[in-house]
Amino acid sequence: MLTLPIVQKVQTTSADGIAVTFAPAATDTYDGAVPVTCTPASGSLFPVGTTTVSCTATNAGGYSATGTFPVTVERITPVEGGVGGA
Repeated sequence: MLTLPIVQKVQTTSADGIAVTFAPAATDTYDGAVPVTCTPASGSLFPVGTTTVSCTATNAGGYSATGTFPVTVERITPVEGGVGGA
């Protein structure tokens, strides 16, 4: 069974995007926990906008499970002047 985040939404003040982490998981009846490989990988720099992450888990028998989920990065404008607008 492959378990992925349903939706990842993050905010950044940078036009370059932001590093986003996530924790996909996979288990198999015979192998137990199975490594999951995602592209882009957790911790990658995601640009502003929506990026589809594709993940695959393959058990020792060569059977694979695949899935995708969106990561949406929203650019926000920082508030100038701090508390009280000073």
